[in-house]
Amino acid sequence: MPVGTLLPLAIILLVGSPAAAHRDHLLPLSPDGRLENVPADYGPASIHVRPGGKSGAPSDVSVQLSGREVRLPRCLARLFQLPAGEAMHVHGSWYHDLTTLPPYLVIDLPERTVEPGWFSGYTLMFDMQNGDLLQVHQQILSDDHTVLQSKDALDGLCTPSEVAAISRRRAGR
Repeated sequence: MPVGTLLPLAIILLVGSPAAAHRDHLLPLSPDGRLENVPADYGPASIHVRPGGKSGAPSDVSVQLSGREVRLPRCLARLFQLPAGEAMHVHGSWYHDLTTLPPYLVIDLPERTVEPGWFSGYTLMFDMQNGDLLQVHQQILSDDHTVLQSKDALDGLCTPSEVAAISRRRAGR
């Protein structure tokens, strides 16, 4: 291969591309539910998971962003009941190109972790500016990190009336 072809390739590999440079910020959750490292523009920020009855499934989950609290319906609150050995992870971004995606917060709810950062389970994405739920996503991985299934999961988890209630909340009704 000619050197003229290798040089641009080497620069890309050593320096990286702008897309590869973007990484979400990890947002640790304090014992009182407060999210740490969230910029003041999007605070106060917190996640509260209240345990339910004998089943152990959460009875109430609320997310607060930019001073707005959003209560999740039970169809989504149940996703916060994680298997033994799994833990919720929260991350977000507010410094990317905002013309394509608003500042966002993502809650990872793993059902089975293959290795750190690779899991089968659900993610909930929220708009940090107003707390709106943007997406509920399910991903199923094999042990070798092959994505077996990746899909928008809201309609499969919630009844049409629960989805409509979430939509009404988004519209401020």
